[in-house]
Amino acid sequence: MHTLLYTLRPLADVRGLSVSPLYDGVVVVHTPCQDKRDKGDWLLETPAVVEFLAAVVRAVKRATSQAPPVTISAEIEHTMKGNKKGKVCFSVGPEPSIKKLKLPDKGGTVCSVEAPAFKNAEGYRANTRRSLRSRAPAKSGGKASDSASEMPALAE
Repeated sequence: MHTLLYTLRPLADVRGLSVSPLYDGVVVVHTPCQDKRDKGDWLLETPAVVEFLAAVVRAVKRATSQAPPVTISAEIEHTMKGNKKGKVCFSVGPEPSIKKLKLPDKGGTVCSVEAPAFKNAEGYRANTRRSLRSRAPAKSGGKASDSASEMPALAE
């Protein structure tokens, strides 16, 4: 059985993918909300949006012989727990940010995503590399840290 990584959800459940026209790194994976434990659609952030979309579309097409639709929009409707509807609104802002807001006039819960304005994809890539470096573990002794040596030993 083909599944999405970490979710144990069949790839056949992917109903579609949505992204914004901005360089924000956000992808919404639309899935059915079938039972009480299901939390609805997946809102993901990745520095490699196009590569992620290509991999998921290819995997779903291989599993179901039909590619899921990909939507590009500045406002994306998504399903939350209990089949409640929400919106993800994308805009240009001074700093990248993701906020969850309750706005009754917009129909309930809104996820606001702000992305800085970039002139081209190279500006986004440079910003992403800078962001990833700032999140990397601290280097020790002038050498990159070896994450394997810092992990606790597994019990035999």
